[in-house]
Amino acid sequence: MTKGCILSSISVFILLFYSVLAMNETSSFRRVYGKNQVEAQSL
Repeated sequence: MTKGCILSSISVFILLFYSVLAMNETSSFRRVYGKNQVEAQSL
């Protein structure tokens, strides 16, 4: 494999990794946000 191939595959892997991380962050953030909204409504 050439250096270009290795670099491109690494960058693609990093992009996938960060997109999965971002999805997890937004889902957990949504869960916390929804919980706070429910608590605010009960008050």
